[in-house]
Amino acid sequence: MRKIIKAWWDTRKIIKTKITDACKQKYLRKVEARSFDELTLPKADNLFWLVIGDFKKGKLSSDDLSCFGFFLFHAVAKHHPSSFLFNATLSASELSFAMRNPAVYRNIKKYFEDIDNFYEKHTPGVCRTSLLMEEV
Repeated sequence: MRKIIKAWWDTRKIIKTKITDACKQKYLRKVEARSFDELTLPKADNLFWLVIGDFKKGKLSSDDLSCFGFFLFHAVAKHHPSSFLFNATLSASELSFAMRNPAVYRNIKKYFEDIDNFYEKHTPGVCRTSLLMEEV
């Protein structure tokens, strides 16, 4: 499945990123889910934590991180706007675009801070990051 990004000011600029179904299934299996649509917030938290960890180890590219952020944001996080997952996946989903567009380079640091904040606050297997941000 492709994630297609269009620059809002120039619809001719299109960035196509793709993550394989096999890669998505690998991570879904790790959290005992069959699809993004059936993920609960705690499972989505755990899946995204695993993805970020593999990105930090160099096993996934920034485009992979961005794709996972996009899928998780639309399947789960947007329904939980007070969760850490909301900001982290929204920021991750913007990375592919921001890294290729000088007009928004200044946002990249903030996006990585949101992702790191989520990663540092999350403990896998513990529902604690289903914590709402105002509880912290």
